[in-house]
Amino acid sequence: MTANEETSDWVPLSLRDTQTGTNNYKALVDGVPQWLERSLWRWVMDRAAQGSMPLIYEVERHLRVDLHAPGVSLDAQSMLNHYWSNSGDEERLTLIDYLLRDQEKRYDAIRSGRLVSNERPQATIVSLEEILIQGGSLWKAVAKPHWGLEQRVNETTRAQVDLVTSAPTDAARKIASAWNACYRPEPNYDIAYRDAVLAVEAVTLGIALPKSNTATLGTVVAHIADTVGNWTVGGLDAAKQASGETLLAMLRTLWHNQQRHANPGGSIKDVTRAEAEAALGIAVTLVLWFSSGLARRISTRVSE
Repeated sequence: MTANEETSDWVPLSLRDTQTGTNNYKALVDGVPQWLERSLWRWVMDRAAQGSMPLIYEVERHLRVDLHAPGVSLDAQSMLNHYWSNSGDEERLTLIDYLLRDQEKRYDAIRSGRLVSNERPQATIVSLEEILIQGGSLWKAVAKPHWGLEQRVNETTRAQVDLVTSAPTDAARKIASAWNACYRPEPNYDIAYRDAVLAVEAVTLGIALPKSNTATLGTVVAHIADTVGNWTVGGLDAAKQASGETLLAMLRTLWHNQQRHANPGGSIKDVTRAEAEAALGIAVTLVLWFSSGLARRISTRVSE
């Protein structure tokens, strides 16, 4: 699915004559709005019919919920229907997110021959994404790094992330992990920030300090600070603003703002959504710069 297909291009007749009406109709909606509820419920029920009781036990273990409600028949559809009917938007989205992961496992089992079935699990992620697009949902069904839900973001940003994560590198893997942690239904901003740092660390060590076996991103930051005049980003080195300084500022921002230690009183500050998103944006750019050769040393001198 291309970036331009992220939202439906159909607009009701009554709204087509005004840009405001069109924009309001195309505005992404969080949660499970009324017009999407039955379609998403049907998608969940289809997965329940496919998975039977073993799926129920897996859902209970992973979501930490009890689906065995009094008076509810002991079959997967009845139990998930009861849970759906008594859950809020967050619980419903989390359930869909887990069911997508279960479909990924079934897909892998069928491809490897461990499961003989005429099922087409890959069709389930496509059908869910069509539902979400047509309903103007803030959420999208994705296949990387695992099948699941993820918030839709600016198309340009998403394209840049796809470019960075397409490489078979540790830096790409960590960017994918950080992105998933930041934009999944139950985000973990601490993990998002941590993996963003690890991604930049992975891509910079071999370039900045290739002979060191103990360097960290902090060491890289210190080294580039000492040799900042020997670094460039694409040769953008005007006299009033050398790109090496910009590169150093971005590295310092990412490294020095992470929560690595407890406060004097023993408390640890959680990473906020804004901090995680900002760190991830910086990391994506840095990984792209270093991996593409845009960020490079322009001196042959290499420190140990």
